[in-house]
Amino acid sequence: MHETHRGKFSFHSAGIEKYLLENPAICLTADFSHWCSVSGFYLQNQTQNVFNAIEKCHHIHARVGHPQAAKVTDPRASEWQEALNYHIVWWNAIVSNHK
Repeated sequence: MHETHRGKFSFHSAGIEKYLLENPAICLTADFSHWCSVSGFYLQNQTQNVFNAIEKCHHIHARVGHPQAAKVTDPRASEWQEALNYHIVWWNAIVSNHK
């Protein structure tokens, strides 16, 4: 499995489409926290690329990131609720895809 991670070919949601099309059997580890920090937002304009990647995710790296960093200090803290909510939607989509 290839992790969606900075420093890797899969470092950004906008660039993943090419690899998913060229490699239909690819398996991903979802660490969308890096995509948030690389793009500087919660991927709102990358919905299709995110959900195309979700279809290829076989593992969740349950790190919560935000637009300024790949990791929040404490995902239970109220100041990170928005970040956590975005990640929960993506994680639930991965789980639903496997059911």
